[in-house]
Amino acid sequence: MAFLDNFKKTELGHSMYVQAQQVANALGLGRYLPTSALGTYGDLVFEVSSSKVLTYDGYSRKTSYKYASHEVIGSAPVLEYLGPDTEEISFVIHFNAMLGVNPAEESDKIRQMAEEGRREYFIINGTPLGGAPWVITEVGDEVSNTDRTGNILISTLSITIKKAPDLPMGGVSGANVANNNNTENGQSSAG
Repeated sequence: MAFLDNFKKTELGHSMYVQAQQVANALGLGRYLPTSALGTYGDLVFEVSSSKVLTYDGYSRKTSYKYASHEVIGSAPVLEYLGPDTEEISFVIHFNAMLGVNPAEESDKIRQMAEEGRREYFIINGTPLGGAPWVITEVGDEVSNTDRTGNILISTLSITIKKAPDLPMGGVSGANVANNNNTENGQSSAG
């Protein structure tokens, strides 16, 4: 199966897969073809198939950097580079029940991932962005269409995720991040 997945990523393989999809759809057999995953974020799979369309609508990625400001008498402050700050990605997902997606279920799944603080890789075209996991920091829903009983038919979900890499080797100097009880030789410094 790995060979087929790798072959589909080539230009020839992708072209052949698209043609096979068109023939299968014309014969009413499209549902038997595997889906074409565009990317993933944890359990959320961005895909296009004959029975389901779930994609993100572009994304914006923001990278900032930390500087310390040192005051100097009679002069402008001097900036000292401290390192990269947390990266952030924002994107929008359009859910449409007519395209094989249950907007309410998908929204609940994403909110559950955020509530659990899950660290997941954001993978686009087989490549994890940023080389580290990300966490959901913000979710916004906009419902644009419901049926007569209130079921959501079309909605838009805006998501913001922040890069959440593992701690550097040796942890963070001067802080015990694993717990707030600064301990030395197994004894609490509080007492």
